[in-house]
Amino acid sequence: PSARLCFLGMAPAASRGRGLGMGGVANTGAANRATLHAVHDSILQAVKATWGYDTLRPLQAEAMQAAIENRDCLTVLPTGGGKSLCYQVPPLVTGKVTVVLSPLIALMRDQVRALREAGVTAGALTSGNTEEETDAVFRDLNDGTLKLLYMAPERLASGGTERLLSQAGVSLLAVDEAHCVSQWGRD
Repeated sequence: PSARLCFLGMAPAASRGRGLGMGGVANTGAANRATLHAVHDSILQAVKATWGYDTLRPLQAEAMQAAIENRDCLTVLPTGGGKSLCYQVPPLVTGKVTVVLSPLIALMRDQVRALREAGVTAGALTSGNTEEETDAVFRDLNDGTLKLLYMAPERLASGGTERLLSQAGVSLLAVDEAHCVSQWGRD
């Protein structure tokens, strides 16, 4: 199965602060509501165990749930609105690998460091990696322990990346800081 896409971006000032909580749950059947609440409980357990948060910000649960349920999503939140958790939590719930595309190497390194400090196996494939760092990422991918893999968008065009991601069982592809990507191609 192919990975699902989750695009993350900044919200226009007029829409900041709006959220839906568990919106839409009341409009579903009883069995579906039970499933939705079970997924929501798993999300909250992972967030509490990893980061110590008791609650989520508006729209975070919906974005995480879409990723966990293999649905495409577009999540637009303000700076500081918790976009990163929207793609960092699903692999903790599903056990599958999430690839995060970001054009910002410093941000990738900061997030990998913070995730490792929180006990999450994460890595980045960047031009700034040492040989040891790159080897560790490939080892963790092969061992099935890596949960989050950060890479620059252009890395997707390099030989072997598609095969690597397919073999790793990637279930989610998140595009973070998309507004920083200057060129997406001619198509």
